This record gives sequence, structure tokens and C-alpha cells, in this order.
Amino acid sequence: MLVMLIMLFSALNLGVVAVSNREPAAFSDSSGVYLVRTSGYHADIICHGQYNLNIALDLNEPIDAVTAGFGKVLFFSNDTRNNQIVVSVYDIQSDYLDSFSIYGCSLFSDTAVCCDRDRLYIKSHQNSREVKIFSLEGIPVKNLILPDDITDMAAGYQNGIYAVVGDELYKLSGGNYKYISGSSVLPPLSAAGENVLVSKVGEAYVLNGDYIDRVLNVNTNMSSCMIEDTLYISDGDSIYGYDLKSGKTVSYYITKSGCQALCTVNGRILCLDGDSTVSLERSDFIDLVTPRRDNSNNGAYSDNHNTDISSDSYSIDNLNYTISNIPNGTSVAAFRSNIQYDGYSLSIYREDSEKSSGNIGTAMYAVFSKGTTRIEYELSVRGDLTGEGSVNSRDLNFLMDSLIGSADYNGVYTLSADLSGNKVVDIADVVLLKKLIS
Repeated sequence: MLVMLIMLFSALNLGVVAVSNREPAAFSDSSGVYLVRTSGYHADIICHGQYNLNIALDLNEPIDAVTAGFGKVLFFSNDTRNNQIVVSVYDIQSDYLDSFSIYGCSLFSDTAVCCDRDRLYIKSHQNSREVKIFSLEGIPVKNLILPDDITDMAAGYQNGIYAVVGDELYKLSGGNYKYISGSSVLPPLSAAGENVLVSKVGEAYVLNGDYIDRVLNVNTNMSSCMIEDTLYISDGDSIYGYDLKSGKTVSYYITKSGCQALCTVNGRILCLDGDSTVSLERSDFIDLVTPRRDNSNNGAYSDNHNTDISSDSYSIDNLNYTISNIPNGTSVAAFRSNIQYDGYSLSIYREDSEKSSGNIGTAMYAVFSKGTTRIEYELSVRGDLTGEGSVNSRDLNFLMDSLIGSADYNGVYTLSADLSGNKVVDIADVVLLKKLIS
């Protein structure tokens, strides 16, 4: 994705940055992830995904800004003396570097430059409502006049350009534009998928044709991607997964050096973690919410809340079907011995896999069966916020992140975090969790 450029910013979520000798520029789109370091006339390029490359380039012009995506890297040089922008385009597949100049254009603090697969879009510094469109060879194509001042531009995940006018969203395609109705938007934006845009300030917009169908509250976005109905967003040292239908945080993954860019390639998530690229599957993420399994072909839930299932050791909620206050380190065998379930058979599940040994973890299920009756209880282990079946520094870090608003959990994880039992997750629970770890 070749996206928005604003000079004088040290880094932008939108995929285009003014260059810095200290920090690399990271980008992502449907083709992969890109890392570009520049210094003066020199650039080092690393990319993984559809294209795999590690190359050094020397240009004829000093590099002021850069963007990358769809197998190309674009370098921008501000030639103020000749009142022009010099654009150098490196094509990864052909290993070819070409350049052209756009006369009458200069890069200012409010200049926006945005590219898709075939065209270059430049917001005019003379008219803030105007977008000038060029081919990637520098040939003028068309000028568009939007209804009001353009405040943001971002490329689509597959193709096309989105422009924000005030707080309204427009799609630029084929030399024309169309209004996307349904909700206001908060720039700056980036594309996580073909029909999902994410705001850096904490909203995600799910598009249905020319309409914003849903707005989700999410963490601050550094980079994002999607697999089916799950939106993945990097936020500092973690990647969070959001269910697009419910808007809930459903999983997370802790990186080693901080995720600079995300993309989806062949059903896997590529994370640019420091200078290396990590390939992740959904199973590598820690589940925060495990949906109840469909039992339509396996008997029915009991409507009787006064079941014969009880425990002197754990708290059983026969209204919400949870079993909580399970001590950290409780084995499957110990759990069975501390539950009374006369007449029922008992199976423990982690997602769809039956667990016959090891420790009980938060969000596992205890399934009690008798005849055609099948009752499921979701399990809550004290202090286990990762579902790993143990309590360690990862749980503590996640609890502390949740208190400052950079992480979220719900369901039985709330029961696991409320160690004080006061129905509120607060600093007192942090103190108790530290004691459990020590």
C-alpha cells in the first residue's frame, strides 16, 4: 500500500514517512511488509511476503521521504530551487529504478501524497480541495475537486484511495470520487483490509459498499491487518485481535521488540518485529474470549439452574454457567476431585480439544453430560489472564496494561483478575497478583 506522505513528521501510521537517519520507515499492505532505512542519497530495503528482498540503493537525489507497497518503493526529493518534486520509483520485481519530476509542486507541512497500484495522488498546496492525479511514470491523468478541504488521504488495502473531507469519507477511484455514508471518521486512517479502515486515534470502520456499516472502538493503531472476521492491531509491544462482529478484544500476542508493521499473507500474519519478520498463526495468539460451542447436535443445555453439580472448593454460578475461584496450578485431576457431579460424566476442553492432563486454565470448559442433557461451565483460574494454566509476569503485565487502558479483557477473565473479590479490578488486584507470582 503506497500511502500518505506529510513532510516534517518523524513517522506516520499511514505508511509514508519523512525520513530519519535514526529510525527505519515501516510499511505494510496486502503484498507484505517493508522496512526502509535512508541516509542522504542511500537506502536499504527489506521486504517479506509476496516479495522477499534485502537490497541497498543509491539515488541521484537526497531522500526527503519514502513509501513502499505493492512491490514498489517510492522516494521523494523536494527540489525547491526548481519548484518541483523528484519521485524515484524502485520496482522490486524487475529490479529497476526510474525517476520523474512533477513541476509546480513542492512538499510543505500540509502536503499529502498518496499512491495506489497505478497512480500517484497529490493534494494541491494551492487549493486544499484539489487532488492532482498522475501515472507512476509522472504523466498527468486528471485533477479532482472535492466538496471541501482535504484533511487526510490513505490508500486502500488492495487499491484505490480514501480521502477525508472534514470528518466525511470519500473513495477516489477511476478518476472520480464517491461519498461513503453512514458515519463520521477520525483521521489519520490506514487500511487493514479491503473493507476495513482503522483510525490512529482508536476507531475502526467496517465498510459495506458505499456505507460505513459498523464503528468499533480499538486500541491506538500503529499497523493493522485482517484474517476473516478478526482485525489485528499492533500497539507497542503487543498485537490485539478484535472480532469484527462483536467489537470485542478476543486475543493478543506479545512481541519481542515491538511490532512496526503487520500484514496478512496466505492466511498468516507477518509482523515486522524489530529488524526481523515473524510469521504468526491464529493459534500463536492467546485467547481472551472463547465462544460457547454449538451443542445443537450434542444434546441441549439444561434449563434447571439448580443442578446436581456442586463444589466445596470453587464458586459455581448456575445462572451464568461459570466456575471460578480455581487456584493457580490446579491440575485436571485435582479439579475433578473437588467437584461433585453424581450421575454426570465430566470432560474438560480447551477450545475444541479435550484436555485430560496438565493444569486448568482460564476460559477452558467443563462439560457435564447425562443422557441428552449437556451443561457447559466456563472456568476461571485466579490470576490467570492468559489462559495458559499458570500465573506469571505475562499475566501481571496484562493486568497493569488493562488498568491504563492499553489492554482489555471480559467474561471469565474479569473473574480471574478480581483477586480481591470486590467486583472491581483495581490496583489491589495488582498487589495480590504480585504475591501469587512471588
